[in-house]
Amino acid sequence: MLSRLLQCDQCKVCGRQFIESYSPRGYAKEVKEECLTMYVNGNGFRAIERITKVNHNTVIRWVKQVSNQLPDINSNFQTPEVGQLDELETFIGKKNKIWVWAALDKRYSGIIEYGENLKSSRIDATPKSELNTPSL
Repeated sequence: MLSRLLQCDQCKVCGRQFIESYSPRGYAKEVKEECLTMYVNGNGFRAIERITKVNHNTVIRWVKQVSNQLPDINSNFQTPEVGQLDELETFIGKKNKIWVWAALDKRYSGIIEYGENLKSSRIDATPKSELNTPSL
């Protein structure tokens, strides 16, 4: 298909075909910024895909790239006097019970710690800091 649109040249030494000038690939910077803004404002990945026609996997990759550039810990972090603990108990498949919890700081809208447990006992829940799983 590309050969019909652009003039292809051939190297006289090795016989390899090439194009004189390649067009830039990917999305414009404005589209990327719009998708990231939509994500920060609470839109889901599939909703962003429906609105902007950008594949949701691309948006997920952009979010991960931006999140890797953010600092890991707030330098002036203090343990809050009052926090919030959210928990969710659900099933994976038919019988695998999982319990997930997150400790939140409502002052700064941040997650202090989170953990998960695949067992039925809540006491064995392991904090994220002790897990060997990479974070998003």
